[in-house]
Amino acid sequence: MHSEERGSIINRASFISIAVNGLLSIVKLLTGVFAYSQAMISDGVDSLGDVLMSLIVITGVNIGKKSKDKNHHYGHEKIESIASLFLSAILLITAVGIGVRAIGSINGVIAGEEIPAPRVFALVVALISVVSKEALFRFAKRTAENTKSTALMAEAWNFRGDALASIGALIGIGGAILGVRILDPIVSIIIALFIVRVSVKIGITGINEVTDHAADEETEKKIFDTIAAVNGVWFVDGLKTRLHGSSLIVDVEIAVNGQISVEDAHIIADRVSDAVYACDEGVKDCMVHVNPYTQKDDSKQ
Repeated sequence: MHSEERGSIINRASFISIAVNGLLSIVKLLTGVFAYSQAMISDGVDSLGDVLMSLIVITGVNIGKKSKDKNHHYGHEKIESIASLFLSAILLITAVGIGVRAIGSINGVIAGEEIPAPRVFALVVALISVVSKEALFRFAKRTAENTKSTALMAEAWNFRGDALASIGALIGIGGAILGVRILDPIVSIIIALFIVRVSVKIGITGINEVTDHAADEETEKKIFDTIAAVNGVWFVDGLKTRLHGSSLIVDVEIAVNGQISVEDAHIIADRVSDAVYACDEGVKDCMVHVNPYTQKDDSKQ
């Protein structure tokens, strides 16, 4: 997929999520204030954070799709990975804030303070949030898979966490309405823990991409087998892979018949690189080093 087309698709998905989350955050925050629900306020703050996440994704993708230049020979894809690290940090800060506020409310209940019961219409808003967030998750995840965008995939899984958090808010609000007042702030803490989990997952993915982490074993095996099956390759002497944003860079050493000409060896190397690019694993660059093998084996030629 061309970088311009990829960027346009990701931007469209992010703008849709901004519109939905922007509306949800306003409704949730107002509902939380007027319906006396701390869990709903926490959920609203989370949705507001999602708007910021989408803006960071758009910024990262638009910068990352820039072509290579004299100072960036491999392009700018890692900007998208750096954007995902910012997303991770924002989520973590949001979770800590929600957790601290909820713990304060629980201490207040223990100390004998009265917490007003949430209003019934907060349940309706929580249910709408569950449906909306799950729909966003499915849409963003499908788009991320098609575009191989790690930042958008991180955003998608955050939506799934939001849907689960909204289910928790639904339970907490319902329990508080029935008289279990402390359930509302307890659910806020659970929501915070969900957000922390998503934050850590996003952060690990981003770190792997900016530190040249190798591809997973299944991907490497697929590439290795593809290279080994190329006509003229006697052995695969070495294979190295590294993540480069949403792309993959491959370095491979192959052994060929040492008696053939340099031109013939170059043709085999071209076959290898063409086969690797055709693997559909998002390979951006493939460097093939050819080693001569002196033992004759005409059956492999």
